[in-house]
Amino acid sequence: MQSMQLHVGEPTILNGEWNEIRSSFYALSGRLQKHCKSIMIIDTMNGINPHHFSYNYARTQDAFNAIHCVRFSSPYQLWSNMSALEEMIRQKSIDAVIITSLSLPFTREDLEDVVPLLQQIMERIEHMSKCHNLVVVIGNSPSPEDAAERAHQFLLCKYPLLVV
Repeated sequence: MQSMQLHVGEPTILNGEWNEIRSSFYALSGRLQKHCKSIMIIDTMNGINPHHFSYNYARTQDAFNAIHCVRFSSPYQLWSNMSALEEMIRQKSIDAVIITSLSLPFTREDLEDVVPLLQQIMERIEHMSKCHNLVVVIGNSPSPEDAAERAHQFLLCKYPLLVV
């Protein structure tokens, strides 16, 4: 993986196959803990395992007190909870947000809903990133499913990109 250049106030897209992105997030969350007091992981794929070996060091240092994980099963559920997420960011003094995937959860959505909904989600994420000075990293993976692939292509064209 190329060297990660993450910026405060600007979402970064981590692009690649889902398995590679998931592995990268384990390593990234460990590195972010050295620089951020508190991290939020928005797990849209139900794929983050807190017992993964990458977190062994974090468990010995009680670093899990600084990691807050929320799960959403659909893009609509994520969108409808954006205000609650922003309130949690304020209350927990979150410095970094990792979103496991914004493309793959669109697999079951109607094709015509993908871009408008994803645009609204990204506008809220951009606003939160700037307003709260957050480091935001978002997973983006290709998919054989039309709706998820449309989301993947939208994110590729619009935002700073890192490739795994």
